[in-house]
Amino acid sequence: MDHFIFVGDEHMTTWYFLNSGKCSPSFNMALDEALLDWHSEGLIPPVIRFYEWEPATLSIGYFQQAKRDINLDAVREQGLVCATSDWWTSCPT
Repeated sequence: MDHFIFVGDEHMTTWYFLNSGKCSPSFNMALDEALLDWHSEGLIPPVIRFYEWEPATLSIGYFQQAKRDINLDAVREQGLVCATSDWWTSCPT
């Protein structure tokens, strides 16, 4: 990972930069979880990550309720995969 320095008002913080490119939904979600765990444990500094989904994927946020917040019929019509922090599969019914 490359790194850069973020200069804030009161201090400087080193961040890692990661461009992981096109990856599967399962890989992207697992890497996000691992980076969060490692940072929470003090093993790595903050990370800014750029990535793409392959195949095209709808990422459902932790606080979103798919059935309430998302038009799942439209998602299915587009043939997208859904990904959340707990699972990656076809969108819920």
